[in-house]
Amino acid sequence: MDELLSRLAKYAVAGSATQDQSVGDVSILFDSALRRLADKNVDTEIDASPLRRCGIRTPYFIENVLGELLDNALKFRQGPIRISVVVESIRDNHLFGIKDTGIGFDPRFCDRIFRPLERLHPATVYPGCGLGLAISQRILESHGGKLWAESKPGEGSTFWFSVPA
Repeated sequence: MDELLSRLAKYAVAGSATQDQSVGDVSILFDSALRRLADKNVDTEIDASPLRRCGIRTPYFIENVLGELLDNALKFRQGPIRISVVVESIRDNHLFGIKDTGIGFDPRFCDRIFRPLERLHPATVYPGCGLGLAISQRILESHGGKLWAESKPGEGSTFWFSVPA
């Protein structure tokens, strides 16, 4: 119950956050998000070689989104997992992709996974409260970005998000 209340509070403030105009290095944000997940002790291979030093506004919020997406990749897996990260600059946006080799999901349910408290799997099988993607989406939309996913059952998922450069 404590986790649910904490996550609901995070969701409540995610969309009302003020625009942080500081600039952060994407590779440092990614490393910081990885450190938050280090205690999970999961057999994981992460390829983040394409992360280059691009400055990004709102670093604190982007670090939270990266953390949520990495946490999902580690949570929804069967055995060892491989995570690949893509970062590109397209016009006036940075595009991020977090691709995993996890359990994936049926693309018909893509809208559902971004709804608060909506789950595709029981909490007894995959822990959590169904707020991570909703928090991420709310953060990104409040900063002019977008979040979407591509997936196939048994073949993993790719979560994409864009933010203004």
